[in-house]
Amino acid sequence: ERYDGSLEDVFAMQDKIINKIVAELTQTVECPDEAGQVKVATNNPDAHDALLRGWDRYRQATPEDYVKAKSFFEQATKLDPEYAQAYSALAAVDWNINFNGWAKSIGITPLKARRISRISLERAMTQPTALSYQISSERSAITHRKPEKALSEAEQAIELDTNDPAGHLAMAAALLKAGKPEEAIGSIRTAMRLDPIYPAFYLNRLAQAQYLMGQFQDAAETLEKSAKRNPDDDWTFVYLTATYGQLGDVEKAQQALAKANELRAKAGWGALTIELAEERERVGYDFRYYFKWFGDLKPMRTGLRKAGVPWGNEWKSLATFKDGKAEINGAVPIDDKTAKMLHERGVLFIDIWWQWPQKRIPNSRYLDIWAYEYNEVTLSEIARRDQELVITHSRVPAGHWLPNAVALAVTWGFKKIYYYEGGLHAWEKAGYPVDRSKVDSKVFVDYGKK
Repeated sequence: ERYDGSLEDVFAMQDKIINKIVAELTQTVECPDEAGQVKVATNNPDAHDALLRGWDRYRQATPEDYVKAKSFFEQATKLDPEYAQAYSALAAVDWNINFNGWAKSIGITPLKARRISRISLERAMTQPTALSYQISSERSAITHRKPEKALSEAEQAIELDTNDPAGHLAMAAALLKAGKPEEAIGSIRTAMRLDPIYPAFYLNRLAQAQYLMGQFQDAAETLEKSAKRNPDDDWTFVYLTATYGQLGDVEKAQQALAKANELRAKAGWGALTIELAEERERVGYDFRYYFKWFGDLKPMRTGLRKAGVPWGNEWKSLATFKDGKAEINGAVPIDDKTAKMLHERGVLFIDIWWQWPQKRIPNSRYLDIWAYEYNEVTLSEIARRDQELVITHSRVPAGHWLPNAVALAVTWGFKKIYYYEGGLHAWEKAGYPVDRSKVDSKVFVDYGKK
């Protein structure tokens, strides 16, 4: 039937159509009581229009489209400050910018992307939707490594709206992290059924489950479909590299690896290595989260090895520890006075810890190792390989983070590296000047309050 009306009456018209459909159904429909009915998402048609425009961009899953989607979602929240779905969509796009490591591609730091993502999700969870539960579940599974909590939040998403694919996607992610790929496939298929024109990343999640089940040919076919839909997603080609490695097709594996590295370089990341398929504490310098879905990482490492991907762990042999102090072959340790002398000479200082926005050695640069902004590409952009560098760490004690960072820089070919183990703590204690000017202050302060 045809229904005519003004844009201002669109929601009333929607209710009219729904009521007619329900009335025409031949089966019995149990209507919930008033308390259980779903509230109208928004009464502002312009806010709803902005959400739909943003969602169309969000589904394209590229850095450029995420920027445009975010703008639409922010517009929706301004038009209706109580629009829960718009806040959930904003949380989703911020999480995926953070999760995919696309902060640099859109002109912000990984630190800022991580904090914005968290703030957006906390706002969205004040009026939770299936989508906000999905993002919260994925954060629990991937960032916090709590599959039980992730499963619980996925269940809440499904319970809130059974017909929203978001809950089933969250369940698939949680099941993958819990090492249950066969069950994950069922959840992914359900999401695909509910969203027939699904984005390419649905296929990646399906391929991950197929890979873990040893269905490598199926995984390759699924990933090839994903690559055709979105040829700019480096995830797809990383997984293809390992999948073709498992299938013994080295030629296709190398083609996929070349494409993955091309996209990684474009995004500001170094070349793919097998070491990236290790737990974060053992690596600590890549933010892409490629392999955090997997309960068992051995099959992925095996596929990458068979594909001819380099190990990338040569730096480990450079660092040794004696009496609690690190010694790095190819770099020189310095004390407070030497650090001050080099600073006065204009040598570049690089701090790798997240406390830098609060206070720092004056004129020092910041590459966050925890957010994996510290890598060969980013370091090469701010320093020549024959340039003097002081790498330091504002945390006390620095643990293995500073030695690892220094050893990596040596491996990347930087020739004149000093490392200052005392860092900001020793610098300040020695009475040297400290820069306390605010950096990215609003986001940092808001995050700190949480």
